[in-house]
Amino acid sequence: MCLSIIYSWARRFIHDCGTERQDDHLQSGTEAEKERTGDKEEIFLRLAKVASEYDVADELLWSPDLEVSVMCNDAFHWACSDGEDVTTHDDIDMLIQACKEADYDGPLLYCARKRGMRPQGAMYGHIDKKYWKLFDDAGPERDPKEFGNTPKPKK
Repeated sequence: MCLSIIYSWARRFIHDCGTERQDDHLQSGTEAEKERTGDKEEIFLRLAKVASEYDVADELLWSPDLEVSVMCNDAFHWACSDGEDVTTHDDIDMLIQACKEADYDGPLLYCARKRGMRPQGAMYGHIDKKYWKLFDDAGPERDPKEFGNTPKPKK
C-alpha cells in the first residue's frame, strides 16, 4: 500500500479518535520519558510508515487508544491469541532490524527477540529455514515436552 495513503489514514484515525485532546492519561510521564519513548501519536505514525515500507500492516494490531502490537498468535504457545507491544522508538528500531534480517518473518523475529524466547517447535515449519538461526539466537532452546510445545522439525 502506498506510504502516503497509510500516513494520511493514520493522521485521520488519530484525529477521529480524539487523541489530540489533552486527557490526563495522555499527559502523564516526565518530559525525559516522553523524549525517550515518544508520544502515542508519534509512535503510531512512525509505525504506519514502517508498515508500508516493510509490508507488515497485516501483522499489526492497534486500538483506538493507539496502542500497537505485533501479532504472534500460536507462535509461542498453542491456542493463544497473542501480541507483543510496540511502545517506544527502540521497539520500532528493533522491528525494523528484524524485518531487514528476516524479511516477511521479521515481525515474528521481533516478538521472539523482545521476549527472549524461541517460538514453539511447530512454528519453525512456517519459518523460512534460512532464518532459523536468527530465531534460535533469540532465546534458549525450549523443552519439547513443555506443555503446548512440539519438537522443532529437522532441517
